[in-house]
Amino acid sequence: MVQLEHGGLIQMVDSHVHIGYSEKCDKSYSLDQYGKWLESNGMDSAVVFPNVTDYQTAFQVNESLLNECFLYKGNIKFYPFLIINTFEKEMLPQVCQKGVYGLKIHPSILRCFADNTNFEEFYSLKLPVTVHCGRDSFSRIDYLILAAKQFPDTNFIAAHLGGNTTDLIIRALTLLEKEKLPNLYLDTSNGKSPRLIKKAIDILGIDKILFGSDEPYADLTVQKFCIECLNLNESDTNKIMGDNIRRLLNG
Repeated sequence: MVQLEHGGLIQMVDSHVHIGYSEKCDKSYSLDQYGKWLESNGMDSAVVFPNVTDYQTAFQVNESLLNECFLYKGNIKFYPFLIINTFEKEMLPQVCQKGVYGLKIHPSILRCFADNTNFEEFYSLKLPVTVHCGRDSFSRIDYLILAAKQFPDTNFIAAHLGGNTTDLIIRALTLLEKEKLPNLYLDTSNGKSPRLIKKAIDILGIDKILFGSDEPYADLTVQKFCIECLNLNESDTNKIMGDNIRRLLNG
């Protein structure tokens, strides 16, 4: 736990972490390594995704992450979210295993939209679903909004403040302000602008914003500093840094 300047204590959760090697990044973490990094930064737990590689299937990287979680003996609580690839037949039984807390979809890698009918059987499980949002046309938040409307009992998390770049984040917030979807949340991963995070809070409300780092593609300490720059009160800090995501995980 971390001591706030005004005396309160918060339990902090990183809602967006990639574990394992990927050719797309010059840095990688094992679960044990990231656990130590979290502890050194005053964090208590993390939502973790397996990293995508060019030589392993989604099923394989998911199994590797689940094995690491099973063997982990440290102090951090990890919540594995498994990557979905609907073209792998073993995928549905895999995500239904005990100890799986949610799903991760990366539309630009899969080359399909978030509202694709192939995802329907996974959305029907009612596990939280984190969806990559970014500049690639497959990753636009428009399709995630359609999926959230179609599955109102499933909670969706739009990664990277719904856009990953300033123009797309602003566009996403404009769309979400009109839609007012109760089951769609934003994580702050790679959202390096306190101004944009504050805009997201003002539009969606403090209960819809989840702290995330996007390690190793972004930096945990930088992302934490962005939240500190907002000068939120204790209650709102607690919500962003842990309470909101724990509510989804426990639900």
